[in-house]
Amino acid sequence: MNPEQVIYLWVGLGVLFRVLLPYLNEMREGKLPRWEAKYLLPPVMSCIISLITLPLVLDTMPAENMSQFAAFAFGWANTDMSRFVQKAIASMVVVED
Repeated sequence: MNPEQVIYLWVGLGVLFRVLLPYLNEMREGKLPRWEAKYLLPPVMSCIISLITLPLVLDTMPAENMSQFAAFAFGWANTDMSRFVQKAIASMVVVED
């Protein structure tokens, strides 16, 4: 497997784990959260951000020099950033019933 492909795989795992851990934590506490489509926005946005920015990072630092942990953290951080932006926008929007 190409080192660049391995980096993309670890970024994808970072995104996946950042999305699944809160859900699994809720399940462990005995609450099963209801699935909503809004849960898909952060991972999709994170994947788009990663596909745009990761080639820029790999241009400055070869894939052979990037650790799997750094790639995992890159995916995790992008998802975290996407969730933060989603919550910030949601707090600005006033929904009237």
